[in-house]
Amino acid sequence: MGEVATSVQKVQTSKGVELIYAATTMGGICSFMPFDTKVELDFFTHLEMFLRIEAQPLSGRDHVMFRSSYAPVKDVIDGDLCEMFTTLDFNK
Repeated sequence: MGEVATSVQKVQTSKGVELIYAATTMGGICSFMPFDTKVELDFFTHLEMFLRIEAQPLSGRDHVMFRSSYAPVKDVIDGDLCEMFTTLDFNK
């Protein structure tokens, strides 16, 4: 998340899927949702691995080390990193 959560709520959608919403001190709203299938999980895991290589951070630090600076990241896909897919060059 990158910020301190001030409010965390568990919400159930109309389709029965449970989500967790968190509001942060800087005004951000984050959502955590489980993947439905193993195919989705594999796709986003591989997309994140590809983007770690292609979209290097400005600070020059390793992405996993940056995200794990306070607590180890485990079983979480970085949605902010996956959103960078649309900014890549079309040839990549």
